[in-house]
Amino acid sequence: MNIRIDSEAMQELEEAAEFYASHAVQLGLDFVAMVEKGLQQIAAHPDRYPFANEIPFRCYRLGRFPFDLFYRVEEAEIYVAAIAHQSRRPGYWKDRLKDG
Repeated sequence: MNIRIDSEAMQELEEAAEFYASHAVQLGLDFVAMVEKGLQQIAAHPDRYPFANEIPFRCYRLGRFPFDLFYRVEEAEIYVAAIAHQSRRPGYWKDRLKDG
């Protein structure tokens, strides 16, 4: 299944990768690799992961990094609304619901 990543989610990915890379280049590469692995898992098993609280989005946790991928399965694709830090401004991305 195709994956479409919201432009703001892409920006979140880039900013987080830059943050980790500023501490250690390999750490930034590891973060990007974990996100890519998560996207592959979501594409392969889109219904496997739990729904986020009170909204029609599912949540994939990155594990090693404190980030979640919030996504929705649509008719022809998977829409990733956010690559969100687990502790910063919970739910800030919910206004993207109307865009997805």
